[in-house]
Amino acid sequence: MSALLEVVRRGDVSGALAELRAGADANACDGGGVGALSLAAFGGHREVCRALLQFGARWTTADGETAVEDAVRGGHVGLAEYLRGRLARDRTREAEEEEEVKHRRQEEVLARKAKYTQLLQEQD
Repeated sequence: MSALLEVVRRGDVSGALAELRAGADANACDGGGVGALSLAAFGGHREVCRALLQFGARWTTADGETAVEDAVRGGHVGLAEYLRGRLARDRTREAEEEEEVKHRRQEEVLARKAKYTQLLQEQD
């Protein structure tokens, strides 16, 4: 098991931050495919969850569940509530970012069309 997963399992936020800052993968999994965020959520380690999310941990596991379900299974209702709110905010932000990218692409296409039309008109 990786050093990151060991400190996550213990709930050692300082150790987790040190490992993450040293380049550990926030999406590291144990031999059974359980990710660091799932381990932290199941163990009720809120600050470790925050650190992992800050370093890019994915919400969804290979089986399609989220850390919210892991927190519930671990009996950590307060953490599940926190994670549910954080997940909703993250998904809203992602949707807004996707919309912004889509809008920029549309503007680029329109600008290219306008330039192409102008070139055609200049050739006439």
